Amino acid sequence: MASGTPVNGFDLQGNPRDRDLIAKFIFNWGPEFVRQWTNGKIFSQWADEKGLSAEEKASWDEIFTPALRKSFARSNPLDPLGALDRTTRHLEETLTDAKLAERLGWSEEEVCEIITPSVRKQFAIFTPKDPLSTCDRVKQNLETVLSVEALVNRFGWTEEEVEDILNPSTRRHLAVHNAANPLSALDRIKHNLQVVLTDSNLAQRLGWAEAEVQDVFPPNLRRRLATSYINDPLSGAEVVAEHLSTTLSDASLASYFGWKESEVRI
Repeated sequence: MASGTPVNGFDLQGNPRDRDLIAKFIFNWGPEFVRQWTNGKIFSQWADEKGLSAEEKASWDEIFTPALRKSFARSNPLDPLGALDRTTRHLEETLTDAKLAERLGWSEEEVCEIITPSVRKQFAIFTPKDPLSTCDRVKQNLETVLSVEALVNRFGWTEEEVEDILNPSTRRHLAVHNAANPLSALDRIKHNLQVVLTDSNLAQRLGWAEAEVQDVFPPNLRRRLATSYINDPLSGAEVVAEHLSTTLSDASLASYFGWKESEVRI
């Protein structure tokens, strides 16, 4: 077999532990099961047996992507279906609105807003031994690590700047999706604002003059890019530029609305 050739969708060129787990999964279940696991057929059959509705199945499909199915197989090579059953037990018993509200000291409305159904699926999948401990970290993140006072001290911003740049919705997102280390996400946001999204960097990336950059990308838009495109904010700037040059061009808008281009400009 050529080096780097995938086996039933799995790349065996990773670290030795990953290779051993993948090999164990293939050995225990056979190539046909592995093929159907990676293409989603096994999961679809499991969902049908559980009586999941079309809406519930669609919600699962958003979370249980091909990449996650492979990761799940590596983590549960002996009994992936049993691990799926355990995940659903967490969702039906451990991570209910009532139990999370009692555990965290929140109202059930707060639980639903912060730890959404899709987030609970991720916690049940990635921390199967104790998903409640991940919920505890979310609470700690919100109350201490990501409090306005802590962020003022970390960034040297005013409270008003914190509330503007890292509003409650953004803080909740960081607390949930970076539960293990939200400070690393905050450091990336700060780096994005101070280093990546400068006039000169944006001008160079987009091929614009710095005056155009300042006109199109005011501070509040850069803050949104720094958080919403946290890993590559310049790619977010390219999306904005693309919309301006194509989707929102005079010609495109005139065609969409049935107006003259002169009317569009007015």
